[in-house]
Parts: sequence; C-alpha cells; structure tokens
Amino acid sequence: MTTSVHAHGLFQKGTSYMDGPASVTQCGIPPGDNSTYEYVVEQAGNFWLHGHDHHQNSDGLRTPLVVYDRGAPPVTYDEEMLFAFEDWYPETFAERAKITLDPDLPFPPTHGYGWGLINGVNGNDTRPIYFTPGCTYRLRLINMSATMWYQFSLPGHVLQVVEIDGEYTEPREVDGVEMGPAQRYSVLVTAHSTNAFNYHYNATMFASFIPPAPGLAPRIFIGNVIYKHGAPFIRSDPYDGSF
Repeated sequence: MTTSVHAHGLFQKGTSYMDGPASVTQCGIPPGDNSTYEYVVEQAGNFWLHGHDHHQNSDGLRTPLVVYDRGAPPVTYDEEMLFAFEDWYPETFAERAKITLDPDLPFPPTHGYGWGLINGVNGNDTRPIYFTPGCTYRLRLINMSATMWYQFSLPGHVLQVVEIDGEYTEPREVDGVEMGPAQRYSVLVTAHSTNAFNYHYNATMFASFIPPAPGLAPRIFIGNVIYKHGAPFIRSDPYDGSF
C-alpha cells in the first residue's frame, strides 16, 4: 500500500508539488521506498502532519507540527502546553466504511461513536498539567480527528484566543473553544494568584450527525490542573453548549 504525508495548514507557496495528497500533487510512496518533503515555511503557529493516501490519517498516521516564530512572538507567556486531540477506532477505515455504507445495518454503526485520545492516550488517562500561580500559559490545541469535533474549556479560568489555524488574531476572551476536524487554536490562560485550589479541564468529543447516547456520544474527558498537590479541587461541570 502506498502512502504520502500532508502538512495541514501550510500554504506551500511555490511548492504545491510538496503538498502531499497522493494522486493529486504526487504519486503515492511505494512500500519500502522513501521520499523527502522540502519547502519553505513562512508561517508560525499550530499545524499537523497526516497521511493523505488510503485514508491513513483516519488509521493513525498523524502528528502535531508546531512552527515557532523566527523572532519574539506577538503574544507574551511564560510556558506553553500542547493538546493534540484525536478520534480513534478499533476497526480500520476500510472496515468502518463497509459497515457504514451497508444499507441493511442501522445508523450510526457501533464504531461511529469512537474513542477519544489526548496526546496519544485515552482522554481520561492523560497526565495532569501544572500551573504556577500568576504565570501565563499558551495552550496549543490541535484537533487531528478524522471525523469528530472537540470542545475545550478550563472552568474557573478565562481563555484568550490569540491564534487560529496558523494566523495570529486580535485577542478575544472566551469560556471555551470548539474545534472541527483539522482546526487549531492557541489560547492564553493566566493562573490564579493562589495555589489554594486545583481545577479540571474539560474536553468533549462529539459530532452533530451522531445521536446522543449515554456514555458514548458525546464523550466527556476530564483532566487535572494541579496548582498544589493535596489541595482540594474546584468542582467543574462538563461543557453545556453555552460558549
């Protein structure tokens, strides 16, 4: 089976032949062979690499790509953290497509609910993130899913959007962000001035075409935001659709 790799979000000015879609800008790379992608990157921000042949993105050939500014970025922060969101299925894309298109089977098929990964692991098994009082963090949010959307929030904190899809924006304060497949955000969040409490972040995976099903759709993942070990947690409710 051949393969190819697409750098999602890069403009590829003058190098469209390096864009990656097999049978569009290049031939697929045969098994056992190799190919080198070379292009000038003039953007900065959050992007991702993924397979662009035989639906290999959906089967897991994908990874984040962060491009840093050549000089000082136009936003100020102390540290940054990456959140790479994915949908994941036990069946291959070809197996799912066969089931989905079978007119004799119900919709949505069982595999349609999928599972959610955050930074490569089950969404509820991700490592905690650590905040230092008073520090400002840049959270890089990348939805690498093939099908599913994600909503991200950090209750008890204000998120300030500063970059979307590789373009810096006018700063805007929000309660959370919603990302379709392939969308990316950078948000700034400033930690509270005290470490008296710990918090949670919420990441909800959903798709509008999949009917709600308890425990399956939407899938709600909750991670820990640690200010101080042993401090009590402030209760946070899952995203309620009111961003």
